Amino acid sequence: MRSRRTQIKRSSSAQSFNFWTNPRRNRTMHVTFAVMCLGLALVFADQNLLAPNLTAIANDLGLDEKERDYKLGGQIAFAFFLLGAPASVLIGSLADYYSRTRLFAWTMLLGSCPNALAIWVTTFRELYWLRALTGIAVGGAAPLTYSLSSDLFDSTERTKMSAVTGLAMTLGVVFGQATSGFLGEKYGWRVPFVVVAIPGMCVAIVLMFFVEEPKRGAMESIEDEEHSQHHESLVRSRPTTPSIAERPSARVDFGEQAKRFTHKLRGIVSVRTVALFLAQGISGCVPWSMINTFFNDYLAQDKGLGVKHSTALLVTFSVGGMVGTVGAGWYGQKLYNEEPQKVSIFMGVSAIVGVFPTAYLVLADYRNSHFDIATKGLIAFVAGIIVCCVGVNIRAVLLNVLHPINRGTAFSLFMLTDDLGKGLGPLIVALLVDMLGRESAFFLSVLFWIPCGLLIGASSYTVPHDLQSVSERYQRDLAEENRLFQHDSGVLKSSTVFSVYVPDTDDQQLPVIFYLSGLTCTDENCAQKGCAFGPLRERGVAMVFPDTSPRGEGTPDDAAYDMGQGAGFYVDATEGVWAERFQMYSYIVDELPETLKACGLPLNLNACSITGHSMGGHGALTIALRNPGRFASVSAFAPIANPTAEDCPWGQKTLGAYLGSASSDKAKLHDATELVKSCEGFSAPILIDQGASDNFYKTQLHPERFVDAAKAKGLDVTYRLHEGYDHSYFFVSTFMRDHIEFHARALKK
Repeated sequence: MRSRRTQIKRSSSAQSFNFWTNPRRNRTMHVTFAVMCLGLALVFADQNLLAPNLTAIANDLGLDEKERDYKLGGQIAFAFFLLGAPASVLIGSLADYYSRTRLFAWTMLLGSCPNALAIWVTTFRELYWLRALTGIAVGGAAPLTYSLSSDLFDSTERTKMSAVTGLAMTLGVVFGQATSGFLGEKYGWRVPFVVVAIPGMCVAIVLMFFVEEPKRGAMESIEDEEHSQHHESLVRSRPTTPSIAERPSARVDFGEQAKRFTHKLRGIVSVRTVALFLAQGISGCVPWSMINTFFNDYLAQDKGLGVKHSTALLVTFSVGGMVGTVGAGWYGQKLYNEEPQKVSIFMGVSAIVGVFPTAYLVLADYRNSHFDIATKGLIAFVAGIIVCCVGVNIRAVLLNVLHPINRGTAFSLFMLTDDLGKGLGPLIVALLVDMLGRESAFFLSVLFWIPCGLLIGASSYTVPHDLQSVSERYQRDLAEENRLFQHDSGVLKSSTVFSVYVPDTDDQQLPVIFYLSGLTCTDENCAQKGCAFGPLRERGVAMVFPDTSPRGEGTPDDAAYDMGQGAGFYVDATEGVWAERFQMYSYIVDELPETLKACGLPLNLNACSITGHSMGGHGALTIALRNPGRFASVSAFAPIANPTAEDCPWGQKTLGAYLGSASSDKAKLHDATELVKSCEGFSAPILIDQGASDNFYKTQLHPERFVDAAKAKGLDVTYRLHEGYDHSYFFVSTFMRDHIEFHARALKK
């Protein structure tokens, strides 16, 4: 027997497509990124809708100057945090498992609808809770954006990607600020909320129904294309996945889920660069809270500029931010490609230097001369350039030091600290205003960028180590754990292969799930497309992927896809040319387990379960039923459940050829529906998933016949029919986690 580990070579340059220059880049990816950026811009447009009209809103709602700063400036901002922070954590965590484009759509709808309702606001309480609901979109948009973007760009392009997304955020802020400042004064402060809400809802609909989602981990650096095909791309959500509301739930162990989530968070925070970036987020958001919440009204009322001039000055600051975002994105990528730690130093210095022009804008006297306004505008433009150098680069570095399967959750934590700053920052500023007055309080707020810069600068010592660690882990995931074995089979009288996924755990002996594939498949299909590796690693379970038939020289075959090689049907053939080698039942039940014992792997073959898809689902059910007590549990995806029936063409053809007649007693030993009617001593739990849009559901598979017979026999069987799913591996990968957890619970017992 020969073992072959598939190795992934590493080099300094990734071989992924360049989004920026490669014309072959899939058009759908351009669409995904463009729509996502548009949605992000509209979400951020919402943040500054109050700021230009703070005094006008206070007068309309009957608030005095002190209440204006504390309630509209402080409490409303905290309302964003009230729902935005938990939304960030929840949505970011869901982004690691579910369709991110659809999550983004629901997030935008949940945030945009309250904006539309603002037209009817008459009290502070109503405004407070509508802004709190809007915080859902603000909190959830960023982790979804960067989780999606990381699968559209490789590490050599992510700073540029971050520049474009940062530009989208800044454009959104400018749009919201300008809309509120220029329209609010003429048409009333409520109208800008509706102006922003309507396009937000439209983009949400486009995301929901027309935007395709990229595969997770697809843009990680993999040099050996020939070998990379043996490995899963860490995809946990598919473009065709229905909405979460449509997905039937399996029995969930919430305690176990919470335990795994806590373990995941601990692992993310243990990355030192992540910990530093999370810490700086709270300090760094205090000056931003002052600028976004109070500064426009401060310039208009306290400095005497008026709403239009103050809005124009803040728009100029934002335009500078756009220039800084693009320029810093380009320069930061250049520094990162030279030495990653250089970009940390650049960010830290930028944060501290940005204090000086911003503090000047707070303390300066303003005159209504064109020269003075132009001078202040130039300083605001420069300040915007400098202070926006941090965000674009920090997001890109954060993506690069994280494993693809952790990016959604990690960004939710990042946004949690960001929201903490945005929520508590205005409250802190409002309290400082009460103690020191507006000018001194705002100056002190700007100084919070200094500890922010020091923390970011400190990451120059941690980034190289963390980049190396995540690279090693990703390469280990791809290259070390799924092992391919080839051996000469005495039962099949030919050379055959199987692969074994062995997660990296501290357990000395791992329970095993056998996965049997369907017609035309090999040992590779589920390993590549089934999305099993992550759940297997989390549960500490190994999985074995055998081939679906004998192969090689001298092995008979048929021109049709449903006969011969790739279509062993997990039976022991007795007829014609098939009798000598097509003994897949005996191979799976007898020879394969004995061969695994000789592989030197940490497998506990006394703790086994079995599953399969289509023909493999048929094999899993029949093998388990014929060997009661052998498997702790059995499951199947869209199994051929009644192959001896006359309305199952696959069974009639193949069982007839292999066994002489599809209606013979020999054939019924390989028919799950017939077997379950007379089985004795079988008590293992059974899980079956079936797609309602499967083309073979009513013409070949007939799973309900087995389910009815099993229930009549008193067996523990769970059957789930899923609307919108077909027969493909998109279906299998979507519910693979449920099946692995189902087996893990049984194996644990």
